[in-house]
Amino acid sequence: MPDGTRCIRRPSGTWPSCPCPDCRRIHRRLRKLTELGLLPPSRSQEAWEVVDARLAAEWAPSAIASAAGVPERTIRSALYRRAAGEAASWSRAIAAAILASQPWPTEGSLGAFGLARRLQALAVLGWSADELAARYGVPMMTLSSVRSGRQRRVSADLHARVRAIYDDLSMTPGPGSVATKRALARGWVPPLAWDDDALDDPDGTPAVTGPRPGLHDDVDQTVVAVVLAGQEHATTVAEREHLVPELARRGIPDPEIARLCRTSANTVMRIRHRLGVESRWSA
Repeated sequence: MPDGTRCIRRPSGTWPSCPCPDCRRIHRRLRKLTELGLLPPSRSQEAWEVVDARLAAEWAPSAIASAAGVPERTIRSALYRRAAGEAASWSRAIAAAILASQPWPTEGSLGAFGLARRLQALAVLGWSADELAARYGVPMMTLSSVRSGRQRRVSADLHARVRAIYDDLSMTPGPGSVATKRALARGWVPPLAWDDDALDDPDGTPAVTGPRPGLHDDVDQTVVAVVLAGQEHATTVAEREHLVPELARRGIPDPEIARLCRTSANTVMRIRHRLGVESRWSA
């Protein structure tokens, strides 16, 4: 530098604290832009909301850093400062990286509750842990432990593998009716009972419409699970009372509901009107 001052500005920094002449000029220019309202405000708080949501989903700091493409020490340092009661704001560059994060990490560990819901839903379709292990090469005991909730955290790699299994099979009935019966006895629900966003939400719950009172004993839950998975099957009156509200809620038109339940569109329409269920075409 002309006056002998060595520049120590960090490449990721926006507001330089370096005392060299070039950085002082940049600092003055940024200050003027801020005073004139021409520099966008920091998005540090928005970035913290993303980080806090991932901490609530039991993401490790290393996983948060991996998804954002920033050093792990950056995330850990900010968390430490905040826990100590110190001011902890993200630089503009780091905040932008966090807000542009990938949906899933490639390193670190994260909560397994979303995987447990996926594996439980596949069990309702007839996919046992044994079948999944043989088909995809994931250890059966690992799948069973995650599905039951005994294993609360998993690696990013295992998380990605189980998500891929779910995406591959979530609309395909499995080979085991025993697995379905056991899953239904435990209160598990099929994939179509879950909204995609709710699967990985710690507070998410399945959106399932129950049958009319007095008809539960006449409902074959295996048939219900198969139809909710998008497979055509003969249904009883009680099963249609259970299925039509849920399928209509998901935006499936009456003719398609009729095909899945092997009944007529007029029957579907009468059930909807009797139960006060609107179709997506009502408007």
